[in-house]
Amino acid sequence: MADGYHRNRTVFEDISDSVSIDALTSTVTPVAAKARETIFVQRVMATVMGAGVAGSTWTVTDTNGTVLMADLVADAEGELAPVDFGANGRALKEGEGLLISVDPSSGSSGIVTWEGYRKRTGVGAA
Repeated sequence: MADGYHRNRTVFEDISDSVSIDALTSTVTPVAAKARETIFVQRVMATVMGAGVAGSTWTVTDTNGTVLMADLVADAEGELAPVDFGANGRALKEGEGLLISVDPSSGSSGIVTWEGYRKRTGVGAA
């Protein structure tokens, strides 16, 4: 039997993926918002690279600005501690997308990977 993480991503729409952020990009929206649907984030992992790593700030929010992962400050090149919200995940506000922001003055780059799912939660849900 599959674990709860995998089961939720199988039953509902799997939004798990990763995105590369370069030194010139300050904000990306890797998972777009959809009306009447809610994104549930299960895990987030980040690897920070580049010359501007020390002191760079990374933030994961919904597209309305609600913080999912508070300002993560990198002090050395490498992986930031993964954040695990459990098999059911942490729900973003209904109709909001996932947003990743990096302090553009830092010049850092990296890869952010997340696991999660999206399900219909609004009026008209099946």
